Amino acid sequence: MSGVAQLVYGGTFDPVHRGHRACAEQACALFEGAVLRLIPCADPPHRRRPQASAEHRARMLELAFADWPAAHVDRREMRRAGPSYTVDTLRALRAEFGSEVPMILMLGIDAAVGLPSWHETEALARLSHLLVLQRPGIDAVPPYAQLGWSEAAAPEELLQSACGRIWQTPAPVSSASSTAIRAALGEGECSPVDLDPGVAAYIVRHQLYGAHGG
Repeated sequence: MSGVAQLVYGGTFDPVHRGHRACAEQACALFEGAVLRLIPCADPPHRRRPQASAEHRARMLELAFADWPAAHVDRREMRRAGPSYTVDTLRALRAEFGSEVPMILMLGIDAAVGLPSWHETEALARLSHLLVLQRPGIDAVPPYAQLGWSEAAAPEELLQSACGRIWQTPAPVSSASSTAIRAALGEGECSPVDLDPGVAAYIVRHQLYGAHGG
């Protein structure tokens, strides 16, 4: 294969927390040398709009991953009008990096369960590999084979082709939750333990999620 593998980690990141960081660390350990491409979703088609603006969420991502040379905050969904469909993002990445570069889409199992309802689902496996982070409590198994992905025997196989393979791995244990963090901030807790200090300070400075300085 030619070119550096692109590890695509999208989400609302509203706000980004230590659980997101732990997932990214695990993925990068599996695919050594890959670029971590963090993509804040501007207009999520399957959930309510994020509370913080896309630019605020992008800036918080930059703060949370500031010490990570291989991480890049990608604002392409913020520049695109309409719903932030993953298939459109993957097509744009393919146009930029070429047809042979390994592209690995990171998804939590809860998101993966919803794959059959995604926009142009049938095209996804022709654009990227899939890394699914599993966690206890979700027993449903998405029909990966019917959606076009074939199971890899080892994670390294995803670096040997451009798309179409899947690797599943347990998600790192974390109690972090964006919903709980937003609730805590709204109740006056300025620096929940699950936030990067720089992100916590940014939230207070911009009075996001009801936070305010003391």
